[in-house]
Amino acid sequence: MTNTTKTTTMALALAGLLGTGCDTTGYFPITAKQAGTPTVTLDVATGTLGLEYLPDGVRDVEVELSEIWMHEATEDRWVAINAEPVVVTLADAGGSVTVGRVFVPEGTYDEITVQLDGMKVRVDAVWSGVFVEDSELRWARRFDVLDDGRLRIDVDVSRGLVEEPPGWVGSPALSVDLQQ
Repeated sequence: MTNTTKTTTMALALAGLLGTGCDTTGYFPITAKQAGTPTVTLDVATGTLGLEYLPDGVRDVEVELSEIWMHEATEDRWVAINAEPVVVTLADAGGSVTVGRVFVPEGTYDEITVQLDGMKVRVDAVWSGVFVEDSELRWARRFDVLDDGRLRIDVDVSRGLVEEPPGWVGSPALSVDLQQ
């Protein structure tokens, strides 16, 4: 699902919710809960991994994330987890930032996508931008969400981070941990 499609879908769903008071598109899980659809509560956090594997000289990495989505395989729909920008650096406490608590429909999911809005590296005291070819990060595996729990979505920044003059190039990956 492209970034434009997700953004358009979220905007249309929000307009429908505000205009009619109900969720006719199935994109707002809290409305599904109010309608009696079985839901679970997930505490969502995100962070960065890979400090020990960074190239020599790199002291820190910062990533800016937005639009975190989970694809529910059972109903073939995308569930919004977060649409607000989240900035995480490896130097943050444990490389972790709490995204928040969300209600999602019970079911089987098969993909998580995260929009990477920016990535920077700090070499000594200087921050430099990192070129990332594909800014939509995907984690595609089947998993069941059947009970309340914690969802941790990390960006492995050490993957493919190399200095290629005149700058840096990266191909980060997602690492996901669901505890129920």
